[in-house]
Amino acid sequence: MDDPNTPIKKTVAQQLWGWVVVGAIVLFVLGGGLTFMTTDHPWIADAFYVSSAVLFVIKFLTWEDARQQDKQRRRRTFLIAVASTVLVLGGAIAGNHYLNRHSLLQPPNLGSEGPKSAPPVASSPAPEQKPTPPAPKPDRPKQTQQAPLVSKLLDELTKRLAAPPQDDGKPQPIEVELFCDSATLPITIPSRGRAYAVFANEAYNKRPTSPAGLLDVLTSERDPVTWPPASATDKLDILEKVVIKCAVTNDGGRDLIDVKINIRIRYSVMTNSAAKFYDAPIVITPLLKGETIPLYVMNSCPVDVQVFFPPTGTARPSTEEAQRQFTFIYPTEGSNTGWQISAVKTNWRGNGCEF
Repeated sequence: MDDPNTPIKKTVAQQLWGWVVVGAIVLFVLGGGLTFMTTDHPWIADAFYVSSAVLFVIKFLTWEDARQQDKQRRRRTFLIAVASTVLVLGGAIAGNHYLNRHSLLQPPNLGSEGPKSAPPVASSPAPEQKPTPPAPKPDRPKQTQQAPLVSKLLDELTKRLAAPPQDDGKPQPIEVELFCDSATLPITIPSRGRAYAVFANEAYNKRPTSPAGLLDVLTSERDPVTWPPASATDKLDILEKVVIKCAVTNDGGRDLIDVKINIRIRYSVMTNSAAKFYDAPIVITPLLKGETIPLYVMNSCPVDVQVFFPPTGTARPSTEEAQRQFTFIYPTEGSNTGWQISAVKTNWRGNGCEF
């Protein structure tokens, strides 16, 4: 005769359908959903959440302990379990889509075709000089005044112009903020971004055909780019690595074209009190609504440099036909005057500094 106190042995199928195994599977599937929440595949995360909820509800409805209760109490228990599961599932899916709302709504990526290098800028012809052995130039991202990324931004701006205006068409104020501070080399161009680099060079500033001096438009078509490589600046001391970094932000309600910033540069301020000022006008285009573009001013010559940013600039709103003058917004009072960059004795760019 069997002993009533002897526990009933469960079959392999019953053990596999026990809470220990099913609960582990539910937690594993939930973990998969949490993992895909942090990627650009929110629908896969939803599938994981729904699968874990369905598995849990089926296990609960077939749970022997719950089925042994009286009929009314069993219905109430099942209803509470199913309702709670649905509420938790809805919250998980809602949170998943909230966290991934940008990836679900964002337009096609402008840099989706992969990394490319833009053709180099065509510099204005220099006056005849005595031939000198060329200095080695460090590797750096190729750039141009009309880089592929900038062209795509202009295409995007053209599409925006085709949309009907959202207001009464009255001219809106141009609000461009210039927040300037010191930084050190190397610099980082963000993913699918661009940065403008201005190199103080008196020899180039003297040329009437290229008053902006050495201007580079550095772009990153896909991944962030660090520039210049360490081999170009490893011989520089800490003062020679200091640059001026300005964040140029469009705070207005319109996309802007040809934002002109007329930087003024003064050379040899420590040795020549009568040093001449040179204008170096920089044009940033386009500058979309809410966009911030880094603007760097650097020195690669063995003379001290003083940099002044203008109180006003010009730009053309995307909905207008003519350029307009505006006043720059400087968050820090006096931050547009008297920036100084120390002399750089190492000709790390390989560009001449005198005629």
